[in-house]
Amino acid sequence: MKKPSLEDFAKANPRKSGYRSWMETLPADVLQQIDEAGDISSSQVVAWLKSLGYAEATHSKVDHWRRTRGRRTTKP
Repeated sequence: MKKPSLEDFAKANPRKSGYRSWMETLPADVLQQIDEAGDISSSQVVAWLKSLGYAEATHSKVDHWRRTRGRRTTKP
């Protein structure tokens, strides 16, 4: 069986909604605290999220989300 090309796959499986990052699945109050975290590093944010039970939290997820929002992600 021939595997479909990416283009054929995309045409046959259109996305029903826009991209939503894992971070955007977190409750609004959690995101607000992260957004207002100031000089708290992304690594510390991940540790905090894991302490809250978000085992899927990773540095790259947090760091990417913060960078797209124009936030510094590590201490100067």
